[in-house]
Amino acid sequence: MEEVAQLYRPSFLDPGRKTVYTAAMGLDQNQHEIRRCITKEYYHLTGSTVYAKKLQQEKDAAGITAIESATPTSKTARNISFLRFADHLLSNMDRLFAFYGFRTAKHRFNLYQGKQRAPEMMVNMLLNGGAKYNRKNRF
Repeated sequence: MEEVAQLYRPSFLDPGRKTVYTAAMGLDQNQHEIRRCITKEYYHLTGSTVYAKKLQQEKDAAGITAIESATPTSKTARNISFLRFADHLLSNMDRLFAFYGFRTAKHRFNLYQGKQRAPEMMVNMLLNGGAKYNRKNRF
């Protein structure tokens, strides 16, 4: 057991519902470090919270929020309900296509990059501590 403590840094990882992971670092029962990454941190790392807030502001300014909230459900077995949905969508299609056109592609690509980068940053936080656990890495 001494060899393991000297050569390795044992870590015990627990995935959770409210946290992406919780990890206990070390073997000592009295003095071990607990590291965790909550889902709020994960969404911040991906950039999705900032993007969602900005997109909602743009939707409100363009009047898209009213169109989307008035859209009937497409998940129905009744023909009349589905025809209402199709009619509403076809009557507002030009405004929706104009809003969700090519100008949102850059933002969606940046969001995709954030989703690719976030797991690597979480692993770095787990293994090296990151800025959250090391004061000298903070800005």
